[in-house]
Amino acid sequence: GQSFPFTSTANPKEFTEGWSFGLRLDTLQEYVNELRTKHKVDCVVVLSHDGFSVDQEVAKKVKGIDFILSGHTHDPSPEPIVVNGTVIVIAGSHGKYIGRLDVDAKNGKVNSYEYKLIPIASNLIPAGKEGVKLVNKLYKPFDKELNEVLGKTKNI
Repeated sequence: GQSFPFTSTANPKEFTEGWSFGLRLDTLQEYVNELRTKHKVDCVVVLSHDGFSVDQEVAKKVKGIDFILSGHTHDPSPEPIVVNGTVIVIAGSHGKYIGRLDVDAKNGKVNSYEYKLIPIASNLIPAGKEGVKLVNKLYKPFDKELNEVLGKTKNI
């Protein structure tokens, strides 16, 4: 996997302590080569949280990646984007969509794939009682701040 290079500065220290983040394309290429030559995999999939623009650069510079499951940028893409033979798919954010990627691969080669971006109608699925209880409990101390009116418009 790959993660946004600024993960350690964008998150609390206790979440990232002991971890190192950055674009290590040479290391990624070494892993891809090892998977292809030593382990004879049929398909290489990179789970990324670098963002779409960085994922495009990865696809251009690292040879042998079949798919990148892209994250960080929150915009979904209804169709796969192919860059230098690498298929990049993006399912958006916050559970609004589920991205489904079906792959037919054999003998180190992807024969075909199908991608679907499935919208999730979250208002049609009732929330679990225990989950609602927990969220209400966690939000309760912040009721005043969460309900404070910050501004009003006259006409919209």
